[in-house]
Amino acid sequence: PGVMARLGLAYDDVCALRPDVVYASMSAFGQDSPWRDKPGFELIAQALAGMVSVSSEPGRPPAKIQPQVTDLSSGMLLCIGILGALQHRARTGEGQWVQASLFESAVALMTNLVSMGLFGAPVPLGQRSRNPQLFPSQAFRTADGHVAVVCTPDHWPRFCRALGRAEWIAHPDYARLAYRVEHYDAMEAAVEEILRRQPTAHWVAALEREQ
Repeated sequence: PGVMARLGLAYDDVCALRPDVVYASMSAFGQDSPWRDKPGFELIAQALAGMVSVSSEPGRPPAKIQPQVTDLSSGMLLCIGILGALQHRARTGEGQWVQASLFESAVALMTNLVSMGLFGAPVPLGQRSRNPQLFPSQAFRTADGHVAVVCTPDHWPRFCRALGRAEWIAHPDYARLAYRVEHYDAMEAAVEEILRRQPTAHWVAALEREQ
């Protein structure tokens, strides 16, 4: 922020020449932020938005999400805003100043976790690939690597058959998602003990047969 103003090309300058202009700005922290003039980068946005804290494992150094998610998402959000502004201008003749920032995009991507914090719910930290609200939903170790599994309640019977554990389908505890989530560590250990007996390719084929 401020560079375009120094060049005489701020929104107000351009709007004076072309009132219906659709003007787009990208920054690190937002045009109205108290940090508006500070430089910003992908890692800084992730850290300030809380992404690093929820991605890092307990007792390990902070872990950045490796794809440049805020760089990419802020550009996509700005593009969506521009398209919306163009549609608005086509209907009303009015221009708009469209703004996006790395930090705001990072917070938008954290919506579910931010909401949990705002409403006093515990925010899950250091979950690795886990989804703490669904089991199984993570990467499990196999005999020669890992296999990523996401299993909704409807998928549970098929998952059990793929593992060769059909008796789990009607198990009074295992059949309930609430139980599996509450006892995540124990369930993870039970499933992984089975998955580590065979290579990844074996389990991919077994799971695909039950799709």
